[in-house]
Amino acid sequence: MLKSGGSLIPFFVVIIIAGIAYKVYRDAIKDISNRKAGSELEDRVVCEIRKQQRFYGGGILQNMYLPTGGKVSHTEVDVVYVLRNMIFVFECKNYNADISLDPTNPMRFMASYKSGKTFFFRSPILQNSGHIKNINNQLNRLPWSQNYEVYNIIVFSDKADISNVKGDKIDKVINQTNFNTLGRAKRIEIIKPSEIPNIIRYGINNNEFNLFDSKLSSKTKQLETNALEKLKGFTNVSLLKQIRHVLEIKFNGNYGGY
Repeated sequence: MLKSGGSLIPFFVVIIIAGIAYKVYRDAIKDISNRKAGSELEDRVVCEIRKQQRFYGGGILQNMYLPTGGKVSHTEVDVVYVLRNMIFVFECKNYNADISLDPTNPMRFMASYKSGKTFFFRSPILQNSGHIKNINNQLNRLPWSQNYEVYNIIVFSDKADISNVKGDKIDKVINQTNFNTLGRAKRIEIIKPSEIPNIIRYGINNNEFNLFDSKLSSKTKQLETNALEKLKGFTNVSLLKQIRHVLEIKFNGNYGGY
């Protein structure tokens, strides 16, 4: 019977492979859905930026998928605000917990919940520095690229306690972070959404250029236009690319790091 029904063996193999593929696909779709459900913080960040955009102009980009050239072919950037020669890169972390640096590993942060549960995650400063590196890879091909000023901004939700990674304590976090192979920034900040206006005003007041000088406005405006035109093509990616991104992260053991 096994001999005459030998063709059943490949059939069962196909069924098993199809079942595994379906489970992987379903898990990837679930992961993408969970990310969308947790996008309220990103929307809040965009809302805060838009309030400033009314006064200063600029352009907002959300959910960019930039090529990396690595095992994980793309990196996902939450929110970017381009204002003249300034690039504000926002990484959003929606934790309802006390946030601190992992005392045993400066490459990780830890979220401590009231329930007693502790969750470790890759340093968002390091993660966003990787995003900045890949943004720079695109901007470096543009005219006057050396004039771009990039800001590494980590935004936690209002429900998070970030007192252990703010102020003077952020220096310890930054000093223990290896930027040798990643994108450097003019300033690194860990903030709540309500602090976004302060960061943007800081950038304006400490800019290499006087953004209100009419003699320089054409150059800084061109820098803004060039960056937006270059980066906007990496937004609005297909569902297939999003699934591929999730699967690459899972199979490479770096979930949450890209």
